[in-house]
Amino acid sequence: MSSRPNDREDTFVGLPARVGRFFFDREVPYGLAAVRIAVPLVLFGDMTRRWPHVRELFSADGATAPLYINYGFPSPVPEFPGAVAVALFTLFLATLLTTAAGWMTRLSASIAFALSVYFGLLDMIGTLSKFTVIATHALLLLSVSESGAVWSVDAWRRGTPPRASAAWPRRLMQLLIGIVYFAAAMTKIQTPEFFSGEQMMYWTLTHLNQWHPLGDELAMHPTVLVLSAYITVVWEAVFLFTAWRGLGRKVMLGLGITFHAMNCLVLGLYFFPMLFFGLYLCFLNEDDVAWFKRGWRNLRLRAAAVTRLLPLPSVTPPALPRAALSPAVFVCGLPLLAGAGAVAEFAADPYDARTGDGKPQLRPVSDGEAAAILAPTEEVRTIDKFFSFTVGDAMFGPYVFRPVDRFVADGGKLHAQAVLQPPHEDFWVECQLRRPDGSIAARRSGLVARERLKVRYDFLLGPEVGPGDYDVVLVIEGEDVAVRPVTVAAE
Repeated sequence: MSSRPNDREDTFVGLPARVGRFFFDREVPYGLAAVRIAVPLVLFGDMTRRWPHVRELFSADGATAPLYINYGFPSPVPEFPGAVAVALFTLFLATLLTTAAGWMTRLSASIAFALSVYFGLLDMIGTLSKFTVIATHALLLLSVSESGAVWSVDAWRRGTPPRASAAWPRRLMQLLIGIVYFAAAMTKIQTPEFFSGEQMMYWTLTHLNQWHPLGDELAMHPTVLVLSAYITVVWEAVFLFTAWRGLGRKVMLGLGITFHAMNCLVLGLYFFPMLFFGLYLCFLNEDDVAWFKRGWRNLRLRAAAVTRLLPLPSVTPPALPRAALSPAVFVCGLPLLAGAGAVAEFAADPYDARTGDGKPQLRPVSDGEAAAILAPTEEVRTIDKFFSFTVGDAMFGPYVFRPVDRFVADGGKLHAQAVLQPPHEDFWVECQLRRPDGSIAARRSGLVARERLKVRYDFLLGPEVGPGDYDVVLVIEGEDVAVRPVTVAAE
C-alpha cells in the first residue's frame, strides 16, 4: 500500500497554490515600470502624427468613421466640436508622457486608456488597429498596477525604497502577449497561402506601410519565406506555454525580437514592432534587474578609474523641488495644457478658415484633366503578368530551391518555375526547351487559372535532349516573356 494515500488530493491542493503564487507573489514591479516607460512613448510617437488632423478625424466638424456604423447602430461615444476634440487629444498626448514619466501614474494611465478607447472608436479606418488595441490593453493593466513604484516621479517624490506588490498585472500582460500570438497562429494555420509563401511574397513587394530595405530582396528567395512561415507558426503557437522561465524564455523572446525586427526590415512596420519590444519588458524580473545593476556598477567603477586620470570639472545638476511635481500641479496643469493645444490649433488655422477668402473651394478640372481621368484603363502588358522565372535542379516545398544553369543529360531533371503577378486572367502558359537553331527539343504547357500564382514545369532530360546549349523559354499567350540559357552536359 502507498505510504501517501492522499497523493491525488495533494495534487489538487498544490495546483491552486502554484497558480496563486504565479499571480499573487509579491515583487518589486521592475518589469511593469519598464513597460510603463516604453509603451506610452511608442503610442505617443504614433498619435503625434494625427494631432494636425484631429478636427477632421475625431470631431463633429470633420468626418468620423465609428465602427458601429457598419452594423447600423449609432456611435456609443459623443462627437465634440473641433476645438474640444483638439483639447482632448492634446490631453491624451500629455497623459501618455506623464504615464511614461510615472507622474500620478495610475491617474495618468487611466486617462490615457479612456481617451485611447474614445479616439479609437471614432476612427475605425486608421486609428483602430491591432497596434492601438494591444497598446490600449497595456494602458488598462498599467492603470490598475503599481508600475509607478520604481523609476518614476511618484517614487522620487515619496523618497522611500521600492515597495513590492502582487504580480498579477505583469502576469496578465504576459498572457496578453501569448494569447495574441496563439490567436495569430490559429489564423495562419487556416491560410494555405501563408505556408506557400505567396502571401508574404507580395507583402514584401509593397510599400503600403513604410520603406523597408530587405523586402524586395527577400521576395526573390521564396524558399526562405516558406521556411520562415513554418518557424513563425510554431513559435507563435508554443510561446504561451514555454516563455515563462529558463531556456524557454530566452529562446521565445529571442525569436520574438528577431520576428519583430524582420517586420520592420521586410514589411516596413515600425510602431508595431516597437510596441512589442516595449511589452517584452514585462518579462523583466528582480533577478534580471540585479544582474543589470551588477554590470552597471562594474562599468561605473571602470569609468571612474579612467575619469580620475582626466582633469574634468565636477558638475552638480540643479535639484528640482518636489513641490513642482505635486498632485495639485498635475490637476491644474493638464487642463491648461489641453486648452493651450486647442489655442495652438486655432492659431495655426490648418484649413485656412480665417485667412484669405476662407476655406479653399473645389475647383473645376479642365477638359484635358477630365479626359485623362475618364480614359479607359491602359491594357497590362503580357510581360507584366509574371514576377519571376527560375530554373533549377532541386525543390524545397513548392519552390525551386537551387537555381543552376548546368544539367546532366540522360536522366537529369530540370525544373522551371514562373511566379505570376496578381491579379491576372486565365491564360495559356508554355515552357519550351529550345535549341540554338530555334527548334524545340521539349515543351510543357497548360492553362493557368486566375487564382494560381505560380506554375512549374518539370523536364526529364532523356535521349531527345542531347548535350549542348539550350534556352528555357517561358511563353504566355504566344509571347516570349522570359529566357534562361542552360547547358546540358554529358556528365
